Amino acid sequence: MAEVFGSQLAVLFDRGLLNTSPAPANWTMSFHGESYTCESLQVYVNQIIAEMRPLGIDPGPARCAYAASPPDVLALNSVPAAPFTDFPIT
Repeated sequence: MAEVFGSQLAVLFDRGLLNTSPAPANWTMSFHGESYTCESLQVYVNQIIAEMRPLGIDPGPARCAYAASPPDVLALNSVPAAPFTDFPIT
């Protein structure tokens, strides 16, 4: 599940995450007709909270993406999260 709260994107994973330092450059979103890039993010138990900054117009649906290049979001057993695109924001 992905939700937006002000300028924050919250992405909930189905398992606990290691408290790593994921690269903000791997995260993007589109919301209310605007594209965003990630400025900073934090790992909290089983979710990523990302501070997003607007970039410009994007007429597509509300969605987020994780490039995972290289994979830097890891489950507690060190298995990396798979990359995703066009993940819907609710």
